[in-house]
Amino acid sequence: MKKLHEDNKQLKGKIRDLLDENREQKKINTQLKKEITEIKTLLKSSEIKELFKIKSTLLQSHDQTVADPDGNLNDDDKSVKTIGTISSKHRIKQGAEPVNSSSRTPSKRQLLTDNQQVASNGVAFFAYLSKNEPNAGAHQTFVFDVDHTNIGGHYSHHTGVFTCPSHGVYVFSWSIFCSTGGEVYSELVVNSSPVSGKYVGSVSVSNILSSTDLAIVELNAGDEVYIRTPPNHAAGGQVISQHPYRSTFSGWKLF
Repeated sequence: MKKLHEDNKQLKGKIRDLLDENREQKKINTQLKKEITEIKTLLKSSEIKELFKIKSTLLQSHDQTVADPDGNLNDDDKSVKTIGTISSKHRIKQGAEPVNSSSRTPSKRQLLTDNQQVASNGVAFFAYLSKNEPNAGAHQTFVFDVDHTNIGGHYSHHTGVFTCPSHGVYVFSWSIFCSTGGEVYSELVVNSSPVSGKYVGSVSVSNILSSTDLAIVELNAGDEVYIRTPPNHAAGGQVISQHPYRSTFSGWKLF
């Protein structure tokens, strides 16, 4: 009878642990949904729509090889071009015949089922910090060590670096939570060159605050992308990453 009582006690403890984990996961899911909504809102901007128009034009053109203004072929020199305007004339080489948009037939989008596989050439990742970063110094790379999603395996949770597998246009987003009374500067870096930066500060408030940014960049194979603090700005206070607040880094290939 005593052993049965002890077993029952242990079972109740495990049930409590499972309930706690379930509550924590629900909080994380809520935060992720919020971040996805913010990203979707950004992707609805007129500039993104224009990018898709450019993609459509490229698909209808003949095969083109990227060349510099002198007519020389560009090497894969890990140069990065930020897509900031619609006036860009760079073209991505297409390996297929021109597509006649008038002959296309509508197709229905389907959700992946358990027996469907993600495309072998797919590129997407989502990672977050597993714990708070109490003393982020200047010029420090944030290592988002939990890779929740890593399609293609091009993001390293050991270094915090995404390595571009092929030439194309990519989207990156990151969110940083700052402790009460602190401030954090962060920037998206491609091959040691900052592309975009963000600031979050809660110096004058008594709440945890966050900031989210999104950048669209053209990359070459082998380019490295990561998030860091600027060389002249150490974080003041903690970078928060614990349920339900997660500091995250994500990216995917647009086309």
